[in-house]
Amino acid sequence: ARADVFALGSMLATILTGKPAFVGTSKDDTIQKAANADLADVLSRLDVCGADSELVALAKRCLSARAEARPASGQVVAQE
Repeated sequence: ARADVFALGSMLATILTGKPAFVGTSKDDTIQKAANADLADVLSRLDVCGADSELVALAKRCLSARAEARPASGQVVAQE
């Protein structure tokens, strides 16, 4: 369920920032960033996207590299 929450956070980040969560200079670079949970770029883009701060914070929690730090399920995300 928490992997689904990560995917939801990724989609939300794409909607809020206009770019996918992981953006690399090549396909392999993008895959490597995702595999290494290199979230610095997407977190920076979320910080300046102009969306409601609570929505940005929720997206960031959903994108946490540590599964236990993410909301437990999509239902929890919807409630928040």
